Amino acid sequence: MTMHFSLVTGLPDKDLRLQFTGALAMHWENECPGFYPVPQDMVKCADPQLAKWVFPLQRVEGSELLREFSGVYEIGSAPRLAHFLLLSMNDLVHVIARTEVAAEWIAGVSGLRAQT
Repeated sequence: MTMHFSLVTGLPDKDLRLQFTGALAMHWENECPGFYPVPQDMVKCADPQLAKWVFPLQRVEGSELLREFSGVYEIGSAPRLAHFLLLSMNDLVHVIARTEVAAEWIAGVSGLRAQT
């Protein structure tokens, strides 16, 4: 999954690429009060220029959605699951997957368009 922050005016020309392992479920919704509760105190971006924004990838601890999946898929020595929340200016995406997620900042699509 790639979050295209490079398309936002004033932000660095970088996008966030996420690779989930063993994803079981994904739920998209508009950024508004949604179907699943989100944490109240989310981690903010470390960059002082972006300090008012929450970091775009959050891990939701103790979620009801995670409990539902864990009860079915975490049996015996099965890998542990996590509830991840991806936030953008317009969307929320909930992902239930294994706890390992690879995240890396990559060149933004706005820079790629300029090269073609």
